[in-house]
Amino acid sequence: MAPKDNTLGSTACNLAHEPLSPVANVEHDFELPGGHNDDALTRGLLADAIKHSGKSREQIAGCMSFLLATTVTAETLNNFSVEGRPAHGFPLAWTRAFCTVTGDWRLIQHLAEQAGFLLLANGDADLVSLGELVVQQERARREVERHANNIIARRDE
Repeated sequence: MAPKDNTLGSTACNLAHEPLSPVANVEHDFELPGGHNDDALTRGLLADAIKHSGKSREQIAGCMSFLLATTVTAETLNNFSVEGRPAHGFPLAWTRAFCTVTGDWRLIQHLAEQAGFLLLANGDADLVSLGELVVQQERARREVERHANNIIARRDE
């Protein structure tokens, strides 16, 4: 059995690099060929979002056509959401329009989570800010306590 060297044909696949963000520091199994091919899951998320959107494929396609300024048809959506059509992969550039039209953001959420990120809506950013302030407040409380103890210790000498 040949050793696994993370190569694709003769092209080396060196994926050991520093993450762009400390948040993206996730463990990846680069020895698993196809481990990052999310085709089936993407198709499933698309089909489920369409099914639960309350809109027909024609309505979704029409709205997406408007948002993208390019023609999207119901058949195009069928090609993207049905398994067994690998030649028809969903374009990443269309993701935001699809999620906007269907009101289902799971596709973007899935991509973010698979990359090791936590996706928050803008309205929830204040929760993160509050958490940071609570941590700062606790650090300040400990620092005040440390200084107070030093002062008390010096006076007791």
